Amino acid sequence: MLSEIDESINEIVVVGGGSKSDLMVQMIADLFGLPVHRLEGSSQACLGATICVCHYFTIYQDFYETIQSLVKKTQTFMLNQQNHKRYNQINDHVVKNIRSHTDVILK
Repeated sequence: MLSEIDESINEIVVVGGGSKSDLMVQMIADLFGLPVHRLEGSSQACLGATICVCHYFTIYQDFYETIQSLVKKTQTFMLNQQNHKRYNQINDHVVKNIRSHTDVILK
């Protein structure tokens, strides 16, 4: 999808229940081949509202400074190159070809 709009990402941020699992977050890093950051705190919706309020009242100079001041990363998971390679093989050989096998069954 990103290539369709000529954009790219260089990191991922995870929040919510699944982000509490080291295994799940490591799998995300390995699948996407990018660093994945877990954030401090459990209510990111409240944090987002706080960022907007701080911006509205010009407590910080801009959104970037607000985010730098309020959003705290607790841990970063780096990709395991061997796992990343394996996930890409599975994607290339299984996932990308699955429809030719399932379309006949699921019609």
